[in-house]
Amino acid sequence: MVVLHGALEEGFHRDVVEVGVGSRVVYRGDSVTTRLQIGLADTFEVTVDEDEVLIWVEVPTKSASATFAVRPASEPHIGISMEGEAVTHRISAEPFRYA
Repeated sequence: MVVLHGALEEGFHRDVVEVGVGSRVVYRGDSVTTRLQIGLADTFEVTVDEDEVLIWVEVPTKSASATFAVRPASEPHIGISMEGEAVTHRISAEPFRYA
């Protein structure tokens, strides 16, 4: 088991956001808003298997969703953003730096 570190980053403004791993919800926020000074809205951590896991994100306030696979053993950091009407993500082996 490894800890997956998630960050909700750019493009959120009073949004409802749900993030799940497989069939379980691991994060829910009701008024998620990006702090423009640092480009970060919120963070979460969840313990997952080391193998590839399926992450899903739903932002019903913007009618947006996305699903993507992550290998937490090698890239345990995910950043999730809104770009216009699309949910985007980035993954990294190293922690993200926020101003």
